[in-house]
This record gives sequence, C-alpha cells and structure tokens, in this order.
Amino acid sequence: MNTIVTSFYDIRAMEKSHPEDNRQIDQYMQLAQQFILQLPYPLLIVIDADASADRIYDLIKNTREQYADKTHIVREPFSNTYFYKDLDKIRDLQQIYPIHNGDLKHETPHYIVLNNNKLWCIEKAIEQNPFSSTHFTWIDFGINHVAKTPEKIHEWIHEAPHKIRQMCINPLVEPCSHKEIFHYIYHHYAGGLFSGSAEYLLKYVDAFKKKIEQIYSEDWYQIDEAVMTMVHCEHPEWFDDYYGDYEGIIANYRKPEFSHWLVHRGLEKCEAYGNVEKANHIRKYLGI
Repeated sequence: MNTIVTSFYDIRAMEKSHPEDNRQIDQYMQLAQQFILQLPYPLLIVIDADASADRIYDLIKNTREQYADKTHIVREPFSNTYFYKDLDKIRDLQQIYPIHNGDLKHETPHYIVLNNNKLWCIEKAIEQNPFSSTHFTWIDFGINHVAKTPEKIHEWIHEAPHKIRQMCINPLVEPCSHKEIFHYIYHHYAGGLFSGSAEYLLKYVDAFKKKIEQIYSEDWYQIDEAVMTMVHCEHPEWFDDYYGDYEGIIANYRKPEFSHWLVHRGLEKCEAYGNVEKANHIRKYLGI
C-alpha cells in the first residue's frame, strides 16, 4: 500500500505578500480539484488548524467525498511544524548569504519553511500511518501546474520501489564546495515528488534535518531542493533516481516521456566527470 502525502498552508496570507509575486490560494484549490484530490488512492493531507484553513478543509471533504475512507486530514498550526523554528534564522541568513538568481519576494522564510516541511509531513504520515502503508509518496498539492500528463501516475503508483525515487534534473557530479556553488539555485533535483518505503524515507528525513542544522550553523541556507541534493550526494545508496525536467515529474517516473535531451545531457555530464556509476544508472533508465 502506498499513501500519497501532501500539504497546504496559505503562507502568502501569513506574509501579507503581493498577489503579483506568487500563486494565490484560488489557483491552488483549482489545481488540487483537477488532480490530487481526484486520485482514488490513500491520501494524507496536512493543513493549518486555524479557521483560515476551513475553506481548504471543506474543499478536501467535498471533493474527496467518494474517497472518504481513503482520506486523512491532519490539522496542525503552521507554528507547530518542525521547521517553523528556523523562521527567524532564515531571515538573518538571507541578509548575509546571497543567492544571486533567487527572488526574495518568492523564496521568503515562510516559503523555505513550508518546503522543508515536506520531510516533516512524510515523517508524520509514517508515524500515524492511517492506511497501514509500507510506502509513501510526497506530491505537491498543485503539482499539475507544471506536470504534463499527470494521469501517468496510475501506471506506477502501486510499483514504488523501496529506495527513494526522485527526479534528478541536473546531476551534481562536479567537485565543488556546496557553500560556494549554492550561491545559485541549480535545481539539481525536483522536490515536488518523491517516494519510497518507510524505512528509507525516515533515513531521508533524519539526514535532511541534520543537513539543515549543519548549513545554518555554517551561516548559509538554500531551498529544499538544494538540501535534498546534498543528501543525495552523501547517501547515493538510498536512492533510485529517475530523470527529466519538471514537466515530466509524474510522467517520467517509470521511463522517459519528456525532456529526453536533458536526460542525455545529464548522461554526458556524468561521463565528462568520470562518474561511471551515475552514468550507468542513467543509461539503464534510458534503456541504452
């Protein structure tokens, strides 16, 4: 059994940010109604506990009425989530560690905390495990704003491997100092979907938490995808990657449907830097 895990917190309302800078709640609700809330699979959703989230709660209950026995809603104040404690630290780090191609109106402290909390939500889902699942899959609440042919999920949702499966966009194989290269966002891994057994995902959660603590203690920060990338680099034995770009984040899970050119470019990069193991893994994925 595979439980899909997702979450929604209206952080832009908390921040009182400008609508032109970020996607708004109505857009997320519409996207969710079109895809994730229609899936006939066990679904655990973490949302806020205050009255402002009642609208989301009602949307979930109404849209999932036919799947009520496969729906579990966890209501937790944003201030109680694991990475909320880092909010002020991130504000301070954004003053001293520039990310040159970032956008501070978008990658706000609340946004960074929200995305880091994906791992906390997975941990919470495994702890509660209302559907007695062995495997869990994180999927962003509005993932279909970027994912093409999201219906491809039906081809693989029951076949998630034990190891963590996550989409590699741009393999990080070149020798580097992480603190130096991550002055830029490179999107080495896509953070919107990852799956695995409870055993491997709990390892991922623990390593992610420790990596966050480490980089903050070194006076720098990054978005969740960069932290995930560092964990991948340090523990490759936990992962069974797939490849592509955001448009194929669902469709490419089993085989390359989109962005073949990018997958081949990643292969060439691995070969150029002599990373034979990664190159062979990409070849196997491509079937060559």
